[in-house]
Amino acid sequence: MVIDRDRLQGTSVSPAHNPELLETLDGALALMFIIKMDGAEDVTGGGTTQTVGFQLQDTNRVDVAAIRILEFVALKNGVPANATLASESDGDILGGGGSAALRVETDATGKFTCILTNPDDDTVELTCGPSLGSPLLDCTEVDLVAFSA
Repeated sequence: MVIDRDRLQGTSVSPAHNPELLETLDGALALMFIIKMDGAEDVTGGGTTQTVGFQLQDTNRVDVAAIRILEFVALKNGVPANATLASESDGDILGGGGSAALRVETDATGKFTCILTNPDDDTVELTCGPSLGSPLLDCTEVDLVAFSA
């Protein structure tokens, strides 16, 4: 979202006092999604795998049926965990399969799930965010460059 500073000089920047700004913010928020994690159960008894995933939702927490590209990462203390994410069942893995950091695409219902494998006795933090080409950052324009011999 770009806000023209010259237009705002001498006006209130509060959305309540500036309907034009409120309209601009509403448009920007329409592009935003919330990621609702599946809330996978803890693994006990020496197990090393768990199904994990997320669902896209709008800012009102209503599921969004949309195909979107995101980054899905397994972390431990803020760095990639000694874990792998693979074998999607909802959506597609576009890159990084078998690593702790994936580039994924949700299915048409806005859902992505896969298998988390962690050989260590520790807690893995699952997080995801927008990827290049994702409308979550309004980065929808991409170019293709073909190279040939």
